[in-house]
Amino acid sequence: MDLMVLIQQALEASGKLRDLSKKLEDADFKMILADLHSALADAKLESGEVKMKLALAQEEIVRLKQVIEQRDKGKPTYNVSSKGICEKHRQVEYSIGKWKLAMTGWISTKQAPSRNSRVSGV
Repeated sequence: MDLMVLIQQALEASGKLRDLSKKLEDADFKMILADLHSALADAKLESGEVKMKLALAQEEIVRLKQVIEQRDKGKPTYNVSSKGICEKHRQVEYSIGKWKLAMTGWISTKQAPSRNSRVSGV
């Protein structure tokens, strides 16, 4: 069962006890019940925050796994600065018949703009 559901059921039980306490005149019982209800409400809020943090952590794990996978496959990853400048370059190899040509330089594509180009945001 989900933690949020359990806390909600506990809040409902606490509410029923509070309704019952209206019939009783014991002040100590009412104070303890009010404290219980408050603590359960705090726990419910905290569990919601924990769920959000967990979701963010899981998204970060997926992103980091993708980065590691790209690195392991040898695919280049490109970092573009806030000015839209690609800060990486790579070696490109061409084969023409028996001849292999290698060129190292800046890549200019939509994913990795050249050093002097700007990203248009389109």
